Amino acid sequence: PEFLVGKTQPANIDFPETSLQTTYLLSFGKHNDDNPQEWAQRLGYPRTGVMFGVTDFGNSEKIGQAMVLQPYVEFDIGRKKRRDVSLNIGLGASYFKTNHVSLYNITNQAVSTRFTWNYRMFVNYRFGAKKKVNFRLSGGYFHHSNGHTKLPNQGLNSFLIGLSAQFNYKVRDT
Repeated sequence: PEFLVGKTQPANIDFPETSLQTTYLLSFGKHNDDNPQEWAQRLGYPRTGVMFGVTDFGNSEKIGQAMVLQPYVEFDIGRKKRRDVSLNIGLGASYFKTNHVSLYNITNQAVSTRFTWNYRMFVNYRFGAKKKVNFRLSGGYFHHSNGHTKLPNQGLNSFLIGLSAQFNYKVRDT
């Protein structure tokens, strides 16, 4: 589980006021340390997985919330002996409950479709590492956009910080 807070940047002039953005994510992933495939070796045995979540952009009436589905890959970028810093990158899809409708929500020109793509890039710092549970502080960038499939589309850009817990366990082969 991961909890993120931050601020959504104004997408256009007269963009609606927002309070603190909150995001709740639940990730399921795999360590590829013992994966014999060439892609895993060439990429330095990254962690891969998928995350599900909910984002509240800080203005429920005008901007709303988004449901997030995102595959990700995470690389260690710290020193080899410590491995306490990692880079998490993901590209996925979001569903918006509220979007720009020219007559009813004219000040929100960020997203004009229900379904969008999303992009995430975060740096994580692991602390309090144990064998079964790792706690992590994170900071980074989250973007939601419909890729200009329908205008207006200024996109939503957010800078967030967060806290997460990573539970480690081995799945036994049967």
